[in-house]
Amino acid sequence: MRQNRRTQLIEAALAPLRDRLEEASYHRLCAALALIFGTECMVVFRDVVPLDEETAREMKSWAGRALVRAALEESKAKS
Repeated sequence: MRQNRRTQLIEAALAPLRDRLEEASYHRLCAALALIFGTECMVVFRDVVPLDEETAREMKSWAGRALVRAALEESKAKS
């Protein structure tokens, strides 16, 4: 069993938004954000779509913002 440090980091980062997200949207967002952190995404950025470190960091930031926006819009639509 591998340690799961991402979930705690993601939940801490999302704490200010938690009350604005529907339960299902929150859990979906946590899972989606877990895909753009850690060694797996760095392997993709280096080997699959070769990006330099700065571009990879920008791509992860862009993806994170896009996921948060989508979750907020989804929760807003359900309210």
